[in-house]
Amino acid sequence: MGLIQFSVANLGDSAVLSGGSWQPGLPLANLQQPTLAYVARSVDALATSTRTDIDLGNATTVVRLLGVMRHNLSTSATYRVTGGSSVGAADGYDSLTLPVWPRIYDYMDLPYGAPNWWSGQISDAEAVNYPLKLLHDTGSNCLARYWRLQRTDTGNVAGYVQLSRLWLGELFSPPRNYSYGAGLLWEARDRAEVSRSGVRYAERRPSARVFSFSLGALDTAEGFGRALDAMRTLGSEGQLLVIPNADDLQRRHRRDILGRLRRTEPLVQFARGLQSVQFEIEEIL
Repeated sequence: MGLIQFSVANLGDSAVLSGGSWQPGLPLANLQQPTLAYVARSVDALATSTRTDIDLGNATTVVRLLGVMRHNLSTSATYRVTGGSSVGAADGYDSLTLPVWPRIYDYMDLPYGAPNWWSGQISDAEAVNYPLKLLHDTGSNCLARYWRLQRTDTGNVAGYVQLSRLWLGELFSPPRNYSYGAGLLWEARDRAEVSRSGVRYAERRPSARVFSFSLGALDTAEGFGRALDAMRTLGSEGQLLVIPNADDLQRRHRRDILGRLRRTEPLVQFARGLQSVQFEIEEIL
């Protein structure tokens, strides 16, 4: 089981975005909005129309995680991430071309005849109700001023590519994984009232995931450093990305969360040089 990973500062919000060709009413700037209802939509599905160039303003900022939220990229789509010293350059980093939807199932994992039996990719049914993300881990800290996210999905049946919420940032893990007893639930947001005659009227609303966990053995540097800093900088409305287990490819779309700190507990010292802390992350819809 891989260590839990966090990204708590989004560099994309202060970057200068350009490139591609986007509909006037749904511009590239919408990727910097914290609300996922704001989207950027390309004018067509040509590869030249669907790229995003990102200028961070300097080459001293650490980047390891890049991605976009709630996209409509098809199962045949590919992407490439590059970083360099000029727009479009790859002298700092190059992911090469990768599938947006990699194979996550072996033939033996699926019943014969299933729609995704040949491809081994996530199925349409599995993707329902999940705000699908395209997240790319560079594998190590990278320093580059200019980044490019190239999505290629020329066969998209919608005739365009649509994206929400750009993310660029560091990615870190605590020295030890979260403790046993962590919980993940779909929290219902439905609203209902009962009339005077006893009839119940309900309004269905999208549910949100809530992930609660504790980090039980933080050393002094992590406890009084990253943990407390995250509480201070995020408050209750700042956004963070949580990846509980990057090795669990089959269920990452179910487990990875863009969320906020809904509840935090004090940093508790339980042994010499060791602290524990509890978090509750509420998904951003």
